Amino acid sequence: MTPSNDTKSRSSVLQNYRALPLGILGRSIAVSGLVLLLFYAFLSKSHDNPFSDSFNLPFHFQWPADSSSTSVHNTTMESPTNISHIGFIVISSLNSWRWRKAYIESWWRPNVTRGYVFMDKEPTQEFLPWPATSPPFQVNADITKLRVFPRIANPLQVRMFHSLLDMYRVGDKDLRWLIMCDDDSLMFVDNLVEVLRKYDHTKYQYIGGISECVKSNAEAGLATLDHMAQSCFADLGIALSIEKGIHQIDLHGDISGFLSSHPQSPLLTLHHFDTIDPIFPKMDKFEAIRHIMKSLALHSKPSATKEKATGLSRNAPTPFFMFNTRWAFNNSCDAPHVFFFESIEHNPENGQVLTTYVRAAPRNLPPCSASGNHSADSISKIRVLSQATTRKTAAVIECCDVNYKAETNSTDIKIRSCLKDEVIA
Repeated sequence: MTPSNDTKSRSSVLQNYRALPLGILGRSIAVSGLVLLLFYAFLSKSHDNPFSDSFNLPFHFQWPADSSSTSVHNTTMESPTNISHIGFIVISSLNSWRWRKAYIESWWRPNVTRGYVFMDKEPTQEFLPWPATSPPFQVNADITKLRVFPRIANPLQVRMFHSLLDMYRVGDKDLRWLIMCDDDSLMFVDNLVEVLRKYDHTKYQYIGGISECVKSNAEAGLATLDHMAQSCFADLGIALSIEKGIHQIDLHGDISGFLSSHPQSPLLTLHHFDTIDPIFPKMDKFEAIRHIMKSLALHSKPSATKEKATGLSRNAPTPFFMFNTRWAFNNSCDAPHVFFFESIEHNPENGQVLTTYVRAAPRNLPPCSASGNHSADSISKIRVLSQATTRKTAAVIECCDVNYKAETNSTDIKIRSCLKDEVIA
């Protein structure tokens, strides 16, 4: 495309945006409900792009004349996406950062992860000197100087979206992906890198997830931030790609059942930690967060495995959640045995990983069968021995050997490759 055509194409896109009041447009693209916005902008382009007081796209967008004839970028010459290619945009404020920074510091890796905490104002002496354990901070541009500011219904949401523009203005080089999140979000960085590698970073991508709450997903019209954001990106021909490992956590209380039923997808994000109980018993929220991060440092599977399904269920014309929730069973044949992650050890000599789970509490129920045989009530600890490998791909199954030790009330499970003609029960 010639420079004149490029300018004309970009102008036509901007005219479509200028036709909408910023009060509507800003709220439509701000990211609050969706846990994660992964939006690839061509950051390798010029960074001297002028920003006026009306909304401008932070990149040059070109409509392909024919997607089928568009040349495919040769990605084989580029290195695979790694952690240095990701820029994190953490949206916060001075009021919330006081008690939420522990969420971010649990997954932030100083001098490794890249990105910034975007604040509503300059940090006061209370926050200084700024700790090296936190992402460096940036202060959002003053949106009150926008010509249309008096018409903005929700300035907070507009500031949140402007964090994306402010990140672009910083001008960091060699970024392939931008990840936007709130300050009460957990990011599982290695899993994010793994998932992003399967996407073509040379194309525009918009990746997110759906809420667990029906109301957040199905509110009529375009009143919610996420629906309008998706609508705006759809106008640019950018469809939402859903990843099952992105979790909004529009839930309350005990989410152990939700975590134990996690699909066979990498765990990517957990949001809204202020509204849920600690994931592990006898720990506060921040102890539980450090515990789950310690487990995922060696173990690629969700740490909260072998847990119970619990929650709240209520008859209503429209259900509250996107899945069935229920109280824990009190029938001894149906009630699960709940084991929580305790520790994980890696032996570099043989490449094996030993993961230990302990019973949270006794069930205090009679045996399922009248004879009392085949009861797991006596088991207090489960040890799982496996090879330190990456997450298995589809059509790859494994077998295991189970050994119960009555003298220690424990069970050892050794995961191994299936033997030839081995029957899986």
